[in-house]
Amino acid sequence: MLRHCLILLLFISSFSMAGQKVLLLNSYHSQYQWTHENNRGIQQALSSHIANDDLFIEYMDSRRFIDDKAHIQSLVELYRHKYQQINLDLIISTDDFALDFLLQYRDELFPNTPVVFNGVNFDPTEKLKGQAGYRGILEGEAIAKNLHLIAKVHANSINEIVVLADTSSLGRLFAQTVKGIQSNWQNKKIKITLLDDFSFESLLYQVNNLGQGKAYLITAVHKDNQDRYFSYRHDIPILTRYSKAPIYGMWGTPLLGLGVIGGFMNNPLNHGDNTAQIAIDILTNETEQLAGTHTHAQFLPRFDARQLERFNIPQSLLPPLSEVLFHEKSLLEEYQEAIYFITSIIITLLIIIILLSVQVRRRQKVEAQLAELNSALEDKIVQRTMALESSNRALLKLNSRMENLANTDDLTLIPNRRHGHRILDRLNYVEDGNFSIALMDIDFFKKVNDEHGHELGDQVLQQVSLSISQLIRPTDTICRWGGEEFLLIMPNTERDNALQTCERIRKSIASTPLPPLDAITISIGITSKPQANSISHLLRNADKALYQAKEQGRNRSICWQG
Repeated sequence: MLRHCLILLLFISSFSMAGQKVLLLNSYHSQYQWTHENNRGIQQALSSHIANDDLFIEYMDSRRFIDDKAHIQSLVELYRHKYQQINLDLIISTDDFALDFLLQYRDELFPNTPVVFNGVNFDPTEKLKGQAGYRGILEGEAIAKNLHLIAKVHANSINEIVVLADTSSLGRLFAQTVKGIQSNWQNKKIKITLLDDFSFESLLYQVNNLGQGKAYLITAVHKDNQDRYFSYRHDIPILTRYSKAPIYGMWGTPLLGLGVIGGFMNNPLNHGDNTAQIAIDILTNETEQLAGTHTHAQFLPRFDARQLERFNIPQSLLPPLSEVLFHEKSLLEEYQEAIYFITSIIITLLIIIILLSVQVRRRQKVEAQLAELNSALEDKIVQRTMALESSNRALLKLNSRMENLANTDDLTLIPNRRHGHRILDRLNYVEDGNFSIALMDIDFFKKVNDEHGHELGDQVLQQVSLSISQLIRPTDTICRWGGEEFLLIMPNTERDNALQTCERIRKSIASTPLPPLDAITISIGITSKPQANSISHLLRNADKALYQAKEQGRNRSICWQG
């Protein structure tokens, strides 16, 4: 009887929350890495308690629509319509925007529904006065801890720490914190500067050209002063790649691994798990729903080993119990299995030698056997070591060759499309001044292949690429763009000068016979940076100009006039 009662109790407890419905309301979008990991922690913890169909997830996308009142009103109407027939048992909110939204609209949209919040950067005690059914975890911030960390690590190499923020509501709160720290800052050698009004291009220029003697700390940056969305995943790698100054951050998952050194950082996965545990306690009535009670998330020292090496930062300067990630594998780690194998052979042979020495009666015979075994063992070790060194050299050579092949067209031996895109990105983001490009296409190339075979077609491609390479400046780049098409990139070149260069190339190719062909001609489309607002736009303009050249009879150069 007792056994049946226990089974019944377990059955009832496992289904105690069956049918309970939870709304997970996210301030940001699902592609934002912090939100993604935080949601993962919440969903993993809730999965054994809440059915998948009973968990409703919403993304408010406030990073893209920061402080946008029209966007907020559209969300109010959307949630009013979606949840008017759904009785929610609990709401989990992530980050400040969602909590502020619920404080204003919960009683209207979700009456009497308890709220568990997380990811909140600033103490919401004042906001929660008079509000019932709110509790959760503060994400907080670690600006002061990171500023002291940076000042200690770079005590002898910098004289300024630049703190990056923006003019959003969250950015202004962080800016107030920075100003408070500035007023009490005791370090006379290193000053703190707040930078919250900048364009991405000006920031990129600053860290690349004016970064000497500085370090940077990222707080909250949603948009720049040109209303350009600041994407951590896309923009941080560009920023850190060209920065001559070390860059630190507080947000672990969105930043670590993208080129920042590290700092006192939070862990959104643990943050989400802890939040879900509070939600489960409330749903199972194991805790009181006290308004305003909250705990604090941890900011722990975490660093990127590659960036520590890049800026010559010894690990001895890091805080105790620091977590250092992204270590490069040592030779010992890389050849660990081989070393274990050799060691096992040595141990086995030593055991054999010991057994033989005990069993063999004649000492001289035993010594001869031991000498022979030792000699054979040394030869094996030398051979294995030489083999490992040879393999390592071959791997290094192969790696270098693969890197070269990845950026080179194997037929013409000139840069390929991938390398061309890298040159265009660098010109667009780093270099000042104008630059022009030209798309070149061999006229009637398919006819050459059809009538004379692909072998002659390959010779035509090689001859054209060689002719172009001999007629351009060392600063210019010619790439095989695809098939019979080439892209010429001309830095610091106006469109008219680009036209002169292309005409010289076109005439030279047209006057160079390649038997059995009488002549080879090319059509060219030209455009320059001021005619486009992006690289893809620039390439489309060049393609349109090339199309015009073909339409007008081929064997000519046309400048885009749009």
